[in-house]
Amino acid sequence: MICSIGDNILSPLGFTSAENWNAVCSGHSALKRYSDHFDLPEPFCASLLDWEKVEEKFAQLPNNHLENYTRLEKISILSAADA
Repeated sequence: MICSIGDNILSPLGFTSAENWNAVCSGHSALKRYSDHFDLPEPFCASLLDWEKVEEKFAQLPNNHLENYTRLEKISILSAADA
């Protein structure tokens, strides 16, 4: 038996599963063309997180006294908190 007790998707389309689902159903995409990014010589298309939004959302968590998290840890904590 498999049970789902929670889910969450944190992506450039949204910070919850519902936001992502609604964006996809509405035909939205977070793909953008980037130039002069990551010191790459050629432009590229990607869907990148807005790190300012991640920091704002992370600061709103009740236990935000823990400051020395990496970016990966921050998005993992945010996603788990909404799951």
